[in-house]
Amino acid sequence: MDYSTMVLQMSSDRQLSALIYSKTKRKLLVDSEWSRTPVKLQRFTYTSDGSKVIINDMTKISSLQPTEYSFQFEEVGSNDEEKRILVREIIDKFNEGDLMSICGKIVGVAEPTVTKSRGLKVANALFADEMGKIELDLWEGHISAVEVGHMYTISPVQVRRWLGKKKVSTVVSSIIRTEEMSECLSAIPLATEEEI
Repeated sequence: MDYSTMVLQMSSDRQLSALIYSKTKRKLLVDSEWSRTPVKLQRFTYTSDGSKVIINDMTKISSLQPTEYSFQFEEVGSNDEEKRILVREIIDKFNEGDLMSICGKIVGVAEPTVTKSRGLKVANALFADEMGKIELDLWEGHISAVEVGHMYTISPVQVRRWLGKKKVSTVVSSIIRTEEMSECLSAIPLATEEEI
């Protein structure tokens, strides 16, 4: 199934993940994010566990009047120190679809490929922190934003499952920031071609 993900800010202290199945609605929401313009959603549903909003072609997106909301836009992951998740925690505690910030070293990146279904470029990378390694899918513009052997904070990434293993993936709204290499991470060796 073809969909995108996004984090919706519902109030000053509440965020909710969204699954966006409509390309036109996705463009409206991305434009809203870039312009910091609040929107109103109508005719949407939730996933069966109630943890995510589902936006499709039937969802109505309209502008909000200033009197209809009482909070300011806040970047996802703006408080990264509290929200960074270690690789071991992703593997042990998090479920497919969860969004989070990660900080660590890119130890390998494979040659990009193009997906058959959507024609998008993706590169499989190996991401490491002091607690382990995990596969990381880098999509489109995120591929050129990293270099092997460097340390980054990536926020948000989404947990995915492929061939029975958890991995993480950049999403449309992912921001990649270069960090100063820590002693602990500088000791992690780069991946071999077989590992990637």
